[in-house]
Amino acid sequence: MTSRCQRPQCGRRLTDPASQRRGYGPDCYRMMFGRSAPLDPAGPVGPATLFDLPDAPPIDAPPPSRDARRTARQAEAIRRGYHPLGVALRTNIPLHPEAPRSVNRTAPGLRCGSCLLRVVPLREVSGAYPKCKFGGDWRRATGGPGTDVRAWWPACHDFRPKA
Repeated sequence: MTSRCQRPQCGRRLTDPASQRRGYGPDCYRMMFGRSAPLDPAGPVGPATLFDLPDAPPIDAPPPSRDARRTARQAEAIRRGYHPLGVALRTNIPLHPEAPRSVNRTAPGLRCGSCLLRVVPLREVSGAYPKCKFGGDWRRATGGPGTDVRAWWPACHDFRPKA
């Protein structure tokens, strides 16, 4: 509740309780909002009533990020029996027969974290993230996050146990 009008260049004293609650006198309210002041003292007042849409549809959630979409594609590849690294390489790399076929990180089976081929390359373009060294020529590695090999991923058919 204010005792003075909030319209710039006005500042007149407000005497009636409805105007004090609105913060504007009747004339200033009409000038500011293009309509007369609401008659119902308990009703909504001010500029917020201009945007109230009673039957407006809910606001959609923002689309998933690029990383979230890649993670979903990798999870789907695991469920189908393929290694998630194949998603970034656009090829199907079969899972090891003893590897788990679920995204459950605690399921028993062979994992990439215990593979000899999972190493951190000493290259400038790949950063300090583990990659797969299969073939010796980094054919399964790029400079992006799509080929970063997670330790919890199920092992592929080229799995080599660490000594």
